[in-house]
Amino acid sequence: SMTAEWEQQLKEIEYGRMNARAFLDGICAMLKSLIQTEKPLPDAFRLFPSDRKTIGICPHCHAPVVIMEKGYFCRNKACHFSIWRDNRFFAKLGRKLTQDMAAELIRDGKTHLTGLYSKKRGNTYEAVVRLETDEAGNARYSLDFPQKNN
Repeated sequence: SMTAEWEQQLKEIEYGRMNARAFLDGICAMLKSLIQTEKPLPDAFRLFPSDRKTIGICPHCHAPVVIMEKGYFCRNKACHFSIWRDNRFFAKLGRKLTQDMAAELIRDGKTHLTGLYSKKRGNTYEAVVRLETDEAGNARYSLDFPQKNN
């Protein structure tokens, strides 16, 4: 109905029965009102899909997680879930986070790592990195160590 209304007003401008400035001022006033009063749709990412590749589903809000230059980020702007490529947790383990590791963390909530080096003990070990999210969706990591069979 808005399009039809605008088309009618444009016809009025064409025939000299309406001022073009008044038409544009009306549109500007409507846009200002919308910006101040309307809230973004929480599922807008579903209406306007991204051209970015999806790596998985957010473990916090279940929106798509997309691959970006600096890491893997939830498409839902209200959710804070992200896994940064330059990740301090993995850097402390002497590992670079790969796309496969990120996909496994997102899908399974864990990834198994071998060949980790302990500076303290001077040996290598293996561990399972677990991923959890806090109430805002921020990623939290922990290590589980496999039991040794004697």
